[in-house]
Amino acid sequence: MNNEEILQNAFNIIMSFEKRLIKLESGIYENILYKHTDSLQLSVRAQNCLKLLNIKTIGNLIEKSYSELYDIPNLGKTSIKEIEKSLGKLNLKLRKDNEN
Repeated sequence: MNNEEILQNAFNIIMSFEKRLIKLESGIYENILYKHTDSLQLSVRAQNCLKLLNIKTIGNLIEKSYSELYDIPNLGKTSIKEIEKSLGKLNLKLRKDNEN
């Protein structure tokens, strides 16, 4: 990867963070990537499985791919679909399997 590609990737990451800012009622901006996964209102099973891997924030969660989540003990397809649906409500999604 050359310097231009590295800079482009860094720029894309920064821009994606900016797009994920939401305005709270108080007028203060909070980045949804730093919100705790509890705010997704997931089932107890899904929440416990995420805690096992120390996935605490939405940002931590979207860094994972479907196959990485599927490898978590006791986290099955139904729970992963629940996670994807909750992330979708925030216009977020899991990392694709082929992304690093």
